[in-house]
Amino acid sequence: MHPFDINAALHAKHAQHVVLIHFPIALFLIGVLFDVIAQRTKNRALAVAAYYNFIAAAFSTVPVLLTGILARTGTSHQVWLGLQRLNALGGRSAREAYEADLSYWLELDGPAAARSMLGSAAPYDYLYSFWSDQYDHKIEYVGHVTTWDDFVIRGSVAEAKLIGFYLVDGVVRAAVGLDRGGDPELDLDGEMAACARLVAARARPAPAVLADDRADLWSLA
Repeated sequence: MHPFDINAALHAKHAQHVVLIHFPIALFLIGVLFDVIAQRTKNRALAVAAYYNFIAAAFSTVPVLLTGILARTGTSHQVWLGLQRLNALGGRSAREAYEADLSYWLELDGPAAARSMLGSAAPYDYLYSFWSDQYDHKIEYVGHVTTWDDFVIRGSVAEAKLIGFYLVDGVVRAAVGLDRGGDPELDLDGEMAACARLVAARARPAPAVLADDRADLWSLA
């Protein structure tokens, strides 16, 4: 994205949120500074300035919230759905709204915690994954590894569209997708979903096969 392309800057996925989030932070910090000085010097003008800084900081969090939702979902339609959901939550408590937002994780962690408390020795086998949008690039990751013996690349480094496989003793322990492969938990037919199955199965495909775009990842588990 060119820094002087106004249209691209306004419509880039993260651009608005990254810029706007600094306003409430700066306004709040300046307000604190004015308030401290006003308390020490008994300067009423600075106290008033601090008050209006706090008010401005509070109001500026609204566009920060909306652009944050946009950056998270990637579509204005989802922002609209988010606004509808916030409106629907208007009569509910903050705790209920918080629990609603955590429902996905509660579905995963809650039953596992309950089984453990009841004495179950069954392993918690949810396959770890995360994603990150870095301006024009999207990263997806499944599995977890801190050290590895080999890193195999499928795709193009030059074009920054690839999937990388982390191998430990020949076993696929984790995989990362850069602008390729889709979301492993949402795009169930995608390459990253296939990578998740390879990780879960502790598959041992040959590195040359992993790197070969002609080889079907689903057939390797």
